[in-house]
Amino acid sequence: MNVVKPYAVVFCVYSLLLGSVGEFSVPAYAEGPELADMSLEALMNLEVTSVSKREELARHAAAAVFVLTNEDIRRSGATSIPEALRLVPGLNVAKIDSSRWAITARGFNGLFASKLLVLIDGRSVYTPLFSGVNWDVQDTVIEDIERIEVIRGPGASLWGSNAVNGVINIITKNAADTNSGLAAVSAGNVDRLITTFRYGEQISENASARGYVKYLNRDNSPNVGPGDDYDQWDMWRGGTRLDWKKDDQAFLFELEGYGGNEGSRANIPQFTPPYSEWEQKTGYAAGGHVLGRWEGAVSEDTTAVFQGYYDQTDREELILRQVHDTVDLDSQAQTRLDSDNTLLYGANYRFVHDNLRSRNVASFDPVSRDTTLVSAFLQNEMQVIPEELKIILGTKVEHNDFTGFEFEPNARTVWNFAPKQTLWAAVSRATRTPNRAETDITLISSIQEDPASGLPVEAAIMGNRNLSSEDLLATEIGYRAQPWKSLSVDVALFYNHYKDLGSFTEQEAQFSDDPVPHIVVPLRNEDGLLGDTFGGEFVADILPISGWRLQASYSFIRIATAPEEGADVYPVPSPESQTPTNQILLRSLIDLPYDLELDSMFRYVDSVPAYNVNAYTEATVRLGWKYSENLEFSFLVQNAFEPNHQEYAVDLIQAQPAEVRRSYLGKITWRF
Repeated sequence: MNVVKPYAVVFCVYSLLLGSVGEFSVPAYAEGPELADMSLEALMNLEVTSVSKREELARHAAAAVFVLTNEDIRRSGATSIPEALRLVPGLNVAKIDSSRWAITARGFNGLFASKLLVLIDGRSVYTPLFSGVNWDVQDTVIEDIERIEVIRGPGASLWGSNAVNGVINIITKNAADTNSGLAAVSAGNVDRLITTFRYGEQISENASARGYVKYLNRDNSPNVGPGDDYDQWDMWRGGTRLDWKKDDQAFLFELEGYGGNEGSRANIPQFTPPYSEWEQKTGYAAGGHVLGRWEGAVSEDTTAVFQGYYDQTDREELILRQVHDTVDLDSQAQTRLDSDNTLLYGANYRFVHDNLRSRNVASFDPVSRDTTLVSAFLQNEMQVIPEELKIILGTKVEHNDFTGFEFEPNARTVWNFAPKQTLWAAVSRATRTPNRAETDITLISSIQEDPASGLPVEAAIMGNRNLSSEDLLATEIGYRAQPWKSLSVDVALFYNHYKDLGSFTEQEAQFSDDPVPHIVVPLRNEDGLLGDTFGGEFVADILPISGWRLQASYSFIRIATAPEEGADVYPVPSPESQTPTNQILLRSLIDLPYDLELDSMFRYVDSVPAYNVNAYTEATVRLGWKYSENLEFSFLVQNAFEPNHQEYAVDLIQAQPAEVRRSYLGKITWRF
């Protein structure tokens, strides 16, 4: 059924109609400062909200936090959120094929990576199926992203389960900041066509609104292995946002829908020779959400935020048709106890209804299931020495339907021991609860012939409803400084100890005659694996001369796993071989005469032995020209060093991987 879902079209049309309401005007586009000209002090003083759920300066945050600004994203030439995330140190961002990505922080990457929490405007976008993210449908108008805040390290005491190795918080602009029109068209050999239309208007003295539609069409990627190219895809998306603010109160309403078709290919096991066959399918992904949020002062010393959203996803792929409906209600408040003591507290309720219809080799029992999550958190921030030393203590308590109660405490400290020098440290506990794929699935992994009997032997991954939550105890320390006006550095080191990591144990072989006589070797999901990771990230920003900014970062990680005492388990594949040990990023942004911009990026990524992926280097070059205040042209070359390279592959299922090829992209942006 290769169609765009009807409600996605309705949302798109509604957005266009909203954009045309009111008297048409042609305001000048108000730009921020040029990124290459921003002082390093201004960059270090960017405000973030993800670390403590309230605004604070990035340089005073008690965590390894990195901020991508709107200008960072524009100057990178990124056409998607995953591409923009390549700029973040400590993140492993790997493209599997045209529409699928493997993204995580500090290890344990994969298509089904499950230790990274991702939010867009406060809405969690993880899928309850495998506790990860479907990155193909996480999209919006790139120009409307205000910033992306990335925390490397656990954030569970505030954000809860799945915020184990990091948090990505994508924040879009207030509608009042987009009271203008935008039309953008990109075309190239890989991103064949990306078109965006957005229009915003001030609709009353205190309210502004915007609506947008976006369409993208991406070409096939070169295959790794046999068969024709398979992963061409396209996607429509539309949405609207309304912001209202008066005095100390603000309200946000957001509505969005999407739909499109995606190609996929996998080697599907079968019970007759040659026991597997490549199958190709054009599936679809569709969905939408509605979100509302109110925030304001409830007393002289207390402010509060109340948020609720409904989200639906509907995906049909080669091995599964899945539908998820999520209702999420969240509240938090901040009370200033005295001049040096602030209390932050809140509660959350989430309900998920799913329907998982098997195709080919995967099945779920039960097919449909309802799950609930209830949580509350409390955090106290104490200024021991005002403006110099603060201590943060807090915990989150959750109850879920898989493991019951979970406690996730957190202790952090920040010491501004000298002008423009900050030292921070943290000890945290975080958990990652089991999911539907781990507890209720039966997945035929492979079928081979038994040489002795001649019968087919089926390796089947089996769910386990007695799994414990994965448990992390994390220790971190960091240092930030601006020793000179033209240089700033940020260093973060970590040691993580994991218990009850996901793994497998081989069960006793069984005979089955359904659908034909064969032997079944069950591989049951287990939680008996220990793990240790240690490493760090280093970032340096340099302003050699006016109009030129350099950024360099280096990320290092080592992973070691072993079975718990007495446990007969093993991981598939080994986490040690799934994550590149070293990553290097060099970035240059130059403002040239005649309103020209020359931006370049060089990346080195170490090998991934689990999938026979070699180390690679990749270079991106962008030339931009601001013809006028409202009209901009740019040309981008990606993967300039080589025609193509492989970055990752799919784990657990034998899906067809692909290579990333050299790409060219031209873009015209008109603001009116």
